[in-house]
Amino acid sequence: MYNTELYIEECLQSCINQTYKNFEIIIIDDKSTDKSVDIAKDILEKSKCKYRIIEKERRLGVSNSRNIGIKYAEGDYIYFLDSDDIIKSNTLEVLLRVAQNKGYKVVFGRYDRSKESIYLNNKVEDEYTIYDISYDELGELLWAGVIWGGLIYTEIIKNNNINFDEALEYGEDTIFKIELFNYIDKLVMVDEILYFWRIVEKSLSYNFNPLDNIRRNYDMLNALNCRLNKYVNPKYIAIIIRMIRMKKNSIYDEVFNLKNNEFDVKKVESIKIPSNIIIKSNLSYKYKVIELALSLLSFLDNYSIWKILK
Repeated sequence: MYNTELYIEECLQSCINQTYKNFEIIIIDDKSTDKSVDIAKDILEKSKCKYRIIEKERRLGVSNSRNIGIKYAEGDYIYFLDSDDIIKSNTLEVLLRVAQNKGYKVVFGRYDRSKESIYLNNKVEDEYTIYDISYDELGELLWAGVIWGGLIYTEIIKNNNINFDEALEYGEDTIFKIELFNYIDKLVMVDEILYFWRIVEKSLSYNFNPLDNIRRNYDMLNALNCRLNKYVNPKYIAIIIRMIRMKKNSIYDEVFNLKNNEFDVKKVESIKIPSNIIIKSNLSYKYKVIELALSLLSFLDNYSIWKILK
């Protein structure tokens, strides 16, 4: 929570009103300068919910806050919720029922940017979609609830020391989710809108300029590259390779559209995927050949070639 005095009451009421009651609310306040903490305390003291409020001594960002939340979480599952968003009253009940009845470790609900969708009777009797953890399903996997909006089995996170990268100001949720993919085979998406994602005009999601966005994407690219040698799971390595390729192309595309190029694109070109890592992955034959060619013929894997092709 950081300076969300306009939204924190609605957020907390959506938690308090859950049909499933056996949960704890953990609020990590990132040194708010408004009345967020006072409002939260007043609401929770009047409720019957188990809760704790952790007030940080200085502002260290959302990744640090979530890592603190993971540290103090005692439940079987962790559910991340942003303090300006709200959840449907049956959210925990629906997700937990699917997780426990079917034995799935990671279960997300669908989300919407329209608040009215949370109050509509869009119950679908626990219909859900199962995604295999693979690079073929990468797009759906990354957008299936981002990182908020889903139950994640706590032991997976804690036993494998999965944390949010506090060096990143953007994309930390994507990196966390990709780390999670190394330890699960499937991700389940309940086909019911359970989460309202509010876009606040002052938020990082809403405000950025093109150059800042390129720099943030480059930081994320570096974070992905650092994880190439961290694991041996061929499936996980394939996902990282595809993410690096997507991120490099995204940066090239953004640089291409800059009027004044103030970003040194050679930094992106210098990030190469070693051929032995490519061979070790379970990329499809086609993608493996492409990545090996780009690795061995490194002059092809640069902005100039991309610009000509574009």
